[in-house]
Amino acid sequence: MRLGLCLFLLCTGCQVFGRGTLYVEPSINRASVKVMKVAIVPNRLPATLTEPERWRKFNWEVVAGLLRQRGFEIIDYDTSVRTFEKSGLPVEDTHSSRDKYAELAGALGADAIVVPYYATFAYAKNYFMVNKVGFDSVATFQFYLAERNDFMARIDASGESNYMTGILGAGGLVLSLVGSIAGVAALGIVGLVAVVGEVAYVVALSTRSNESYWEEAFRAAITEGMKPFFAAFPRAT
Repeated sequence: MRLGLCLFLLCTGCQVFGRGTLYVEPSINRASVKVMKVAIVPNRLPATLTEPERWRKFNWEVVAGLLRQRGFEIIDYDTSVRTFEKSGLPVEDTHSSRDKYAELAGALGADAIVVPYYATFAYAKNYFMVNKVGFDSVATFQFYLAERNDFMARIDASGESNYMTGILGAGGLVLSLVGSIAGVAALGIVGLVAVVGEVAYVVALSTRSNESYWEEAFRAAITEGMKPFFAAFPRAT
């Protein structure tokens, strides 16, 4: 009963994963860092995606949610964006911009500023009768500390959501349906419920929008990428 379903899922199932690496400024004593209020500025937008403002806000909300869970007070999105746009800061940070970050932190009343950079790319790999499509996100977060007028840490993160599809998918679905008929005959209503659930699941996987895969990739990159930072700086202080 499940042989066909397994073949179909092999070709349409998706994987989601993320990772992150933390770099900490060695001259900063982690135990002495005192941060309560944080601003997340927009900075570079995700590349290759339409509706850039949607993705800028989506990522902002993911980062803000993770920080709030650990007791940090987050300055609202509109205020952060509006104040940042007036600051005259470049997209890429240089040492000469430290004073401008200090002014920005003062204007926002923030102890720390999260400066993100995002990039995206997609790929397709062709195998024998099977295609693998991946949606990759790359993020770098710099953490500016107002008290030191310097960046205290940086995170490099990446995330991916991918799925596989191909000729085997159609054949697998046919086999699944044939096998499921036998299952219904043998198990009655229980088999019918199982079949409906399985078919609905594989159809949902194969008809999802690209936007949903991008959301998973960004969320995985940010969530997993921030874990090393929270291990080093666990809560607001």
